[in-house]
Amino acid sequence: MRVLFSSLGSYGHTLPLVPLARATADAGHDVLFASTEAMEPTLAAAGLTAVAAGIPIRDAFAQLGLADVAPPDRARIPGIESTIARAFGEILPDAYRRDLLAVIDGDRPDLVVAEAGCIGAMQAAEDAGVPCVRHGIGRGLTFGYVAGGLPHLDVYPPSMQDPEVLDLPGYRPLRPVSATAGGPLPRIVDTDPSLPLVYVTLGTEFGSATVLDTIVRAVDTGDRRVLVAAGPTIDEASLRGYSDLVEVATWVPQAAVVARAALVVHHGGAGTTLGTCAAGVPHLVVPQGADQFRNAEAVVTRGLGEQVLPADVTAATISGTVDRLMVPDGAVRSACADVAAEIAAMPSPADVSPDLPGIVAAVG
Repeated sequence: MRVLFSSLGSYGHTLPLVPLARATADAGHDVLFASTEAMEPTLAAAGLTAVAAGIPIRDAFAQLGLADVAPPDRARIPGIESTIARAFGEILPDAYRRDLLAVIDGDRPDLVVAEAGCIGAMQAAEDAGVPCVRHGIGRGLTFGYVAGGLPHLDVYPPSMQDPEVLDLPGYRPLRPVSATAGGPLPRIVDTDPSLPLVYVTLGTEFGSATVLDTIVRAVDTGDRRVLVAAGPTIDEASLRGYSDLVEVATWVPQAAVVARAALVVHHGGAGTTLGTCAAGVPHLVVPQGADQFRNAEAVVTRGLGEQVLPADVTAATISGTVDRLMVPDGAVRSACADVAAEIAAMPSPADVSPDLPGIVAAVG
């Protein structure tokens, strides 16, 4: 079987599909992955054959007059919701639909697996008469496109998911698995293990050096180790002046780090949220934009930790919240363990990939 995966060109949209794409290739199927050119190195590193399609998300917002506005600032523009709807509901789908139709015509796939935000890939599959499966990437996040009764693979634990997603036709759970490669652990992870480790990140898209610096200074109290993943949008050199118990890196092997952490302070991106949930570690979520507020709400509602909203980000607020979460709390720890067990029981990508021919038969 030939399977075409497709995603918008960002880590948050692409990486959730990589484990299933790899499992599908490992099962002996021919796999091609269509995304923007910027994602090709990431996909190649995952052992996947990539083809360029669509336009970068930033280009869609540039067409709407927001070329020089960073994602964290864009999220705070009054009335931005209508602009986001145009970017994700019109401009990006039009570009992907055009490019994916050409890819489908050349590759002749038996199935398209499109991430939930890549509406143009679903439209192209429908135009070409190719069966299509939608792959969820977070809480809710069907991006308003639920036409066609597509089967829906969902990586969010059911106890934290929106009810309307659980009721989608063809809903199937799919265990979230880290898509990033391993690597050597940063020095601080093995330094003085008698002190708890706090992992801090604002992800790959919504990084803010000011917010990150405020968080780190609040957490750097001398009685805990702190590992900071600055991400690609923040210069490591801007994060300086901390104690020897703080290490700053651009990238870390996040799944391995989270498994060793006592607390994860993060932005609420779906990948980091799900990885922290899978490890059974408490959260402090500091959302910056996009779906991060929805993920923060899910964390708090499920009793997995706390959130600090942008207007409340001060050293004192962060410090007090971290101090509360660092004290062993039976209810939080129990809830984290329950969700970790729930995720572990979800079918893995290796379990789901053999079912893809049956999905084709069901929707073909």
